[in-house]
Amino acid sequence: MLTARLVHRVTLTLAFALALAPVPVRAELEFSVYGGPQTTHPSTIRSPTLGNDKVNWRSEPFVIPTYYGLRAKWWSDRRIGVGLDFVHYKAFADDPAKYGYEELNFSHGLNALTVDLWYRANPMGKVTPYFGAGLGVVVPHVEAEPIGLEPTANYQIAGPAVTVVFGASMPLKGNWSVFTEYKATYSEIRAKLDTGDRLNTDIFADALNLGLSLRF
Repeated sequence: MLTARLVHRVTLTLAFALALAPVPVRAELEFSVYGGPQTTHPSTIRSPTLGNDKVNWRSEPFVIPTYYGLRAKWWSDRRIGVGLDFVHYKAFADDPAKYGYEELNFSHGLNALTVDLWYRANPMGKVTPYFGAGLGVVVPHVEAEPIGLEPTANYQIAGPAVTVVFGASMPLKGNWSVFTEYKATYSEIRAKLDTGDRLNTDIFADALNLGLSLRF
């Protein structure tokens, strides 16, 4: 379950970044796309009828549909920005039959959409460090088939998501820039199965991203 302590820490971080805002300058809109190596960590799945099991998840970030993210930022001044971030990542149970399932995965995505607050530091030469944090929702494609029972295969709004990003960007020609970053995403999955049962788990994923941005 998403703890109050975690939400409190993210809220304090966003408030602290906002407090550091300097005098406003010309606003700037920035669109980004990113991808890279990504890992989905083990978690406990909980089901009222099938019980609880610790599951190792495979992420397969470079198998189609690949891991990717899309991002829009609105920089209202030199340091502080707000934006939307969508990230598509996957999770496959290592051995579904061991947990009582014919199939157990999120192969069409643990899709997290978050509203983020961004803070960028003073440039260090050509490199500009930045930090972001956000809250939102996770919309997974739930693919779960308990052995001998009806399969489930649909998108669901399954719970809240929290994301934290640390990175650095470097300008290219014109309005383009390249960036690299570490991104962590925590999601609560509260899925409804077509059998009438529920499947709950909390999934933590992280990635090393490489991306391209265009500013307006």
